[in-house]
Amino acid sequence: MRRAVLCAGIAILSVFYGCGEAPPEQGSTLTVVDFAAHSAVVQQYCVGCHNEQNRTANLSLENVDLALVSQDAELWEKVIRKLRAGMMPPPGMPRPSLADYNGLRDWLENEIDRKAEPNPGTKILHRLNRTEYANAIHDLLDLEIDPAMFLPADDSSRGFDNIAGSLTISPTLLETYVTAATKIARMAVGFWNTPTESLYIKRTDSSQN
Repeated sequence: MRRAVLCAGIAILSVFYGCGEAPPEQGSTLTVVDFAAHSAVVQQYCVGCHNEQNRTANLSLENVDLALVSQDAELWEKVIRKLRAGMMPPPGMPRPSLADYNGLRDWLENEIDRKAEPNPGTKILHRLNRTEYANAIHDLLDLEIDPAMFLPADDSSRGFDNIAGSLTISPTLLETYVTAATKIARMAVGFWNTPTESLYIKRTDSSQN
C-alpha cells in the first residue's frame, strides 16, 4: 500500500516536474569585503601605470569607481581583454595572485553582463503538457503511458502547446491529474487484491465418508 501511495505522490508531483523555481531577482552579490579586495588590486597593480599623469595606453584607472563598472563598460571591456590575454600587468611588473587576478576579471565580466541582461521578470509556474507529463512518468516510474487516456487535450498558444501562459491549472484539472496519478500508480505497482481464504476441517476419525 505504501508503494502505491508513494507512486501516486510521485505522479502528482510530476505535474510540475522540471518547472523549476522562479528565478531570484538579479543583483550584485558583491560583499563589502570583495569590493574592497577588487579595488585594492586595481589600486596596487593597475593605477601605477594607468593614472592621470602617465595614462599608459591612453587609459587612466585612477579615479574610476568600481561600483559604476556598467556605466563605463567600454573602458572596462578593454581592461577585461587585457586580463584575459594575461597582458596586465605587463611582463616584469608585480602581479597579484592568480586567485585575485581571475577574481577581478570574472567579477568585471559578470557586472557588465548583469547590467546588459536585466531581470526578465518572474517565471510563471505552470503544469506539464500531456507529452511532458508522459515523459516525466517514464523518467520517474519507467512506465510508458498514453496521456490521452488520462488527461484532456492541452490548450495551444500560437500553435504551441508548451507555452507557460496556456498551461494553467484549475481545481478541476488538478483533480483530473490526481485521478490520473492514482491509475498510473496502480499500473506501476499492480493491483493488490486480498487473497481468498478456504477453511478445511480435518475429521477426527478415519472414515472416508
